[in-house]
Amino acid sequence: MSEILILGAQGLAKEILFSFSEMKDDFVFFDNVNQDASLYGDNFIVLDSYEKVFEYFGSMSLSFVIGVGTSKNRELLFTKFSSLNFHPLTMISKTAKVGDYDNHIENGVLILDGVYITNSVSIGDGTLINKCSIISHDVTIGKFCDISPNVKIMGHVVVGDRVDIGVGAMIIPNIQIGNNVTIGAGSVVVKDVPNNAVVVGNPARVMRVKESL
Repeated sequence: MSEILILGAQGLAKEILFSFSEMKDDFVFFDNVNQDASLYGDNFIVLDSYEKVFEYFGSMSLSFVIGVGTSKNRELLFTKFSSLNFHPLTMISKTAKVGDYDNHIENGVLILDGVYITNSVSIGDGTLINKCSIISHDVTIGKFCDISPNVKIMGHVVVGDRVDIGVGAMIIPNIQIGNNVTIGAGSVVVKDVPNNAVVVGNPARVMRVKESL
């Protein structure tokens, strides 16, 4: 396999190394935000500029994986590196269980250890499904979402684009989540959530509305 560029060299990059340890020798990391970024000393290459990416890889075809959290950052990196003619790679941990029927997982999706995805599930470009989350049947998840560990999304839920869902949150069946939404850790969503809302609590309530993108 040719080398894979992991966009990020901080916390989520470490989770990728854990979930895909069998591929570690294929990984090169990119971090142009954190000064003098390194990852476990000299064990891994960390490139700190776009110029160094081009110097290192030259004209070879390059696949990338988004190794940072939050929907905003995931969309920015996906858009930037796609515009440079690099190819978003979908990676699914060997310990994740994905159903055999009517699932559609798009480009640049990252699914970590212990995730359960049943059947008739659609996941949009650039979305992260973090460790031990459960996605039930007939769920649609949009682009560039960040779904934290131990989230439960029950059947017939629609999640919009650029949605951030905190650790341990649960969405009951037949709920519609708008675009650009933030759901707080541990929240239980029992009714539809409009675009741009920040919701927290059990049951989840709208705390504020963000500016539209």
